[in-house]
Amino acid sequence: MGGTTMKKWQNSLPTPKCVPFDSRFKFNGQSFQALQWPALSPSTPLCGGDPFSVLLTDLENASLSSDLPPNLVKKLKDNHAWFVDTLSHFKPPNENSREALNSQQVKVGSHQLDIKPELKDKALKISSYLYLDEVQSYILVERSFKNNNVALDSIVHEYFHAVCIDYYIERQYLLKCTRRILAHALSLGSVSGEGNAMKEEALKLISDGLRGTCYPCCKTFYPLITLNKWRPFAFLWVDIDLFTLWAEETLVEDNLVLDILFLVYNESVCTCNGERWKTLCWLYKGILSGSYNFGKLAVSTEALRSAYQAKVQLLLILIETLDLENILQMVHDEIPFREGKSVFTLADVQEMEAIISTFNVFETKEAGPLILAWAVFLCLISSLPGKEENNVVMEIDHGGYVRQAFEAAS
Repeated sequence: MGGTTMKKWQNSLPTPKCVPFDSRFKFNGQSFQALQWPALSPSTPLCGGDPFSVLLTDLENASLSSDLPPNLVKKLKDNHAWFVDTLSHFKPPNENSREALNSQQVKVGSHQLDIKPELKDKALKISSYLYLDEVQSYILVERSFKNNNVALDSIVHEYFHAVCIDYYIERQYLLKCTRRILAHALSLGSVSGEGNAMKEEALKLISDGLRGTCYPCCKTFYPLITLNKWRPFAFLWVDIDLFTLWAEETLVEDNLVLDILFLVYNESVCTCNGERWKTLCWLYKGILSGSYNFGKLAVSTEALRSAYQAKVQLLLILIETLDLENILQMVHDEIPFREGKSVFTLADVQEMEAIISTFNVFETKEAGPLILAWAVFLCLISSLPGKEENNVVMEIDHGGYVRQAFEAAS
């Protein structure tokens, strides 16, 4: 897992145990489409390990040279919605879930949760602390108390530590499962094709909107400290251990989300259009300039390392998604820009240029490689046949960008 703070706490706790459960909730005799979370089902025998950690182990052990075992194929299908939505599947507090906890029992598929008043009260506190759906919070709290031997009358600090660890474990193993599916599919060659369950799942993840769910994650991770919705975390500021845990694990999640985006855009599996590229570029600029308070999360050696890795990964994504290889092929084939396969329009190029021109590589030298890649991109487009395209691009001083990049690196 991620940070040193989590490791310290985990070493003092027993190994968590839990089992998956179904995704349909009911309360008061009514169907309740609640928050599907493969967490603890109290009426099912416990199995070793966290559900997503078990699934990740299965994925990592899957052979590249043979078909997946049927039970793993079923797990992929059962958890598909989680792989697509990733962290978006952890829902915010809402009235329906809060009302569900007023029942004595909440049915979960063929199982049921017996709502205990003492756990309900703690779940509602955890829900406000973590900005997490009340039913999901109850499941998390129940599992933590059962598996970590945390006494019901323990002080808030102790039980919150245990629950917080379980929460981040769940989130990060989920992201690692999604990342592993994509990496496995890419390792088999082109993701396109039929007959391989892992390839089919990777394609379905992308077609069902995986990259779209990653973008909101990116947007909300970096300005965390300034967002109003994170005011429930105010209590963290007076607890250095909790703040360090939160900062470290937030940055670990950042890196995992960016890993997923990189894999999605790798090998032309999925294209990044101008709007998405501009979103990522503004995000990168905000990180480098400090406008997103990104540096405030680097509160430990582990967090500092994760912050650096996140910046590098985002830089690589921006360069990769310029699709220089495709533009180079268009130059070779003498195909005009409008007739080629570029995902960018001339309007996109002009808007992207407006963002790049705001970078000051002498103040933020880390942006040098991006500026150089942008110069190459412009140079290639200006080499394409087509007077109109050339006129638009020739107005941009790509040679000046080259000089800036090299001077900043010297």
